[in-house]
Amino acid sequence: MVPLNYYLILSGVLFSIGTAGVFLRRNLITVLLSIEIMLNAVNLTFVAVGRYLGTVDGQIITFFVMTVAAAEVALCASKQGAFWRVHDLLYTHQDTWAPLKEPGPFLATLADSAKISRKLLLTCLASPDTRTEIQSEAEGSERAGASSTPSFYIEGGLMSGAQPVEVFRRVLDSVVATKRRPGT
Repeated sequence: MVPLNYYLILSGVLFSIGTAGVFLRRNLITVLLSIEIMLNAVNLTFVAVGRYLGTVDGQIITFFVMTVAAAEVALCASKQGAFWRVHDLLYTHQDTWAPLKEPGPFLATLADSAKISRKLLLTCLASPDTRTEIQSEAEGSERAGASSTPSFYIEGGLMSGAQPVEVFRRVLDSVVATKRRPGT
């Protein structure tokens, strides 16, 4: 078995290379690729430490990093009025980008398919405000009790997980019936 130290050293080297790319390059694509290298270094650390400790926690966190990349693309597309187009493309091509160690560059190519400005998308993705907004939304969802995807808030109530249409129909019918009652 390869010792944990080797993985940590490799992760440190990759993170340093990514950091250098972010601070020394002016090309937006190179900066995004450098950020992806940094994220992969962090992923490597999570997976290696998880394996060392005998848990799957590191692998689960790695999936979170890929989810954040997809959320950033969707958020930036929404700023160009194309959330649903990109949403549909993310799901259509999920089998392509989900297994990638670096999904960011592929996700950025969705701009062409969604017929939005690639330059505006890349500028938005490079902005630290985008990651902050995603983090803020995730924290707000967690505080509100959302613990699975999908989660639905209906009239102040939380419904977690994918549900059959009949469940939605019963809930929504009860909401409508309550609103139609006199005095409510």
